Amino acid sequence: MSRKKKRILLISLSSIIIIIIALGFVLSNMMAGYDNMTFDEVYGSAKMKNHFGIGENRDPADYGFRNFETREFMSEDDGIRLHAWYVPSKNRTSKKCIIFLHGQTSNKLKTMKYLSLIKEKNLDLDHACFFPDFRHSGMSESGKTGLGYEYAEDTYYSIRYCADKLGYTNFILYGFSQGAMAVLVMLDRGDYYSSLTKDGISIDKIIFDSPLCNITDTIVHEAVDNQHYPEFLIRFGLAAFNLRHCFYLPRMRLSRLYADTEIPLLILQALDDPTVPAVILKDELSRMDNPHVRVHYFKNGLHVKLLRNNRQEYMNIVSKFIRE
Repeated sequence: MSRKKKRILLISLSSIIIIIIALGFVLSNMMAGYDNMTFDEVYGSAKMKNHFGIGENRDPADYGFRNFETREFMSEDDGIRLHAWYVPSKNRTSKKCIIFLHGQTSNKLKTMKYLSLIKEKNLDLDHACFFPDFRHSGMSESGKTGLGYEYAEDTYYSIRYCADKLGYTNFILYGFSQGAMAVLVMLDRGDYYSSLTKDGISIDKIIFDSPLCNITDTIVHEAVDNQHYPEFLIRFGLAAFNLRHCFYLPRMRLSRLYADTEIPLLILQALDDPTVPAVILKDELSRMDNPHVRVHYFKNGLHVKLLRNNRQEYMNIVSKFIRE
């Protein structure tokens, strides 16, 4: 082969490699990226209001909590400003607070309907409620979410704000879909959890509703099984995501992040969930032996619609767990 042909071949191979690498990062961005779901988009769409399950309700006052307050605070690792609703408990001396953590392509409008559970079961007597918008959601500033990796930072600083500015010491974290992964990553990342315990801040219990319990399997299921993308492309995109996040992706699963955690955890899962099939959760549970984890399966409920489709059963299970 002539020197000229060798040079052309080398340039061609190099170009192909560069294109493949670039494609991987593009796919990685597509997996982790999504449009910000603003309040106006929800308020202005009958379809979205139905999807969020809020009807004509616009804020906590429409659930009977007229004393709610609007709060803003910083996710300090990268300076992103977050927005939240704060609902004080009736017992102003109580140190208990429930933080509701929404999922991807969502915002606190979707979690606020759980105030109906709080009110009906009288949990507001001694539990305050805090509803943050994660970054790139609702009224918070935009920022990369990392499939829950950066949401973990917002979770930590939500707890910090409630502790440092509002005086709460005992928390229940209530995570929905990707919000559940945010909790798992927060417990695992760096000094987040240890700094909370060092300062006397306790996470007493955790509740997961329709959790993303395995990022890789969930993305492959959605992209390959549901949307029929070629699996090798999706795997390549996941590899690029893993590279960009310091090879953390293999840890982003329940069986790795909660195997030895002693905080009581209640998982609520629909058997007909099309987004995170119950088989993924069951596989994760089979890989761990943690006596502090309990699971309740609902026959119907789809993804993050368990309360709507199983109202009294859901309320009874959650309120009992909170009061134990």
